[in-house]
Amino acid sequence: MLTVTASVVVAVAGFVGTAQAGPASPSSVQTCGFYVSSATAWYNHCGTTNVLVRVDVAGGGSGNDYCAIVHPGLNPLGASGQILNAYYLSTGRCNI
Repeated sequence: MLTVTASVVVAVAGFVGTAQAGPASPSSVQTCGFYVSSATAWYNHCGTTNVLVRVDVAGGGSGNDYCAIVHPGLNPLGASGQILNAYYLSTGRCNI
């Protein structure tokens, strides 16, 4: 894997500073929360602690839905055609 790091000098209204650019983290590349790629449904948790999410699975009504603890960053949930949605449960309870 190739990693590129750049350094940029910024001069604005008499202020000179340096900014560092490095590899993008998964949280900065994708939208926070639920999204679907071509093959996989994901939950990208942009927070700093583990949280509980409810995952809506296609078919069978709510009987096949489940809750999952996700960690910061990208969390695969299943095949893109199988997962309809996933959302944060602020109560910390899984009521399925």
